[in-house]
Amino acid sequence: MVGDVLPTWRSVRVHRRHHARGKKPRRRGAPLALSSRKDGSDETEEPVQDAKGEPASGSGGGVRWDGANLRWVRDDRIKKNVEAKAKPLSGPEYTVWPVVHTTLVQNGLRSVECDEAESMIREGKAVLLDIRTQKAFEMGHVEGAISVPLFRPVQGRTKFDNLKRLAMAGFAMEATERNPDFVQDVLDKGMKMEETLIVCCDIGGTLETIVRRPGRDREFASKDRAFGRESRSLKACFELQQAGFQDVVHLKDGYNMWLHLGYPVQV
Repeated sequence: MVGDVLPTWRSVRVHRRHHARGKKPRRRGAPLALSSRKDGSDETEEPVQDAKGEPASGSGGGVRWDGANLRWVRDDRIKKNVEAKAKPLSGPEYTVWPVVHTTLVQNGLRSVECDEAESMIREGKAVLLDIRTQKAFEMGHVEGAISVPLFRPVQGRTKFDNLKRLAMAGFAMEATERNPDFVQDVLDKGMKMEETLIVCCDIGGTLETIVRRPGRDREFASKDRAFGRESRSLKACFELQQAGFQDVVHLKDGYNMWLHLGYPVQV
């Protein structure tokens, strides 16, 4: 069962650099690190411990947000804890990507290519769940897919909500936020906890941290892939697993690849 292996994420740590002439204020994008326990206890702040049970100073699990390159990267410099949940100025809170990635890897999330997904759907072995926005779904989707958006149009009317609408309008895009009712919406569409769900977004994303070049034997770890490549479908898989869905499958390369390969679509 998924619930047997899901970690309860306790904290993320923040680094402060100390200098001989005094302490320097914490910079934006300070390193973060993850700590977890599987005992089902509530999320509370606690120190990361080493193998001897002592607080770790610079242990391996550190991560930080690299704002310049818009990615999460690993960083071993660790000092203090902050929660692993992010609460944006606009919209509901969500779990940060390194937690999502690590949990999905621990749970052994399965990704399938478009050909395998098409066969599973055609033979009635799975249902395709399209978690893109309603507008994207209406423009075209996998034949027979069920639409349950992970993101919805911004609902609030605070100044931050309005600023978000204004900023996205400048790109001719709709301002969206995380849908807090996503899991309930899936259930309302008639999906069963034991049913096989293939989750689809536009790009698919990946949990893989190793880069493999076509036609070459060499493999290497990339800073860009410290936590794979995040996507909405992977985040949706996390939410579904957390809710107790037992057979969640991820569509590798997403709807864009499905469309490129010429598999059946509805428009």
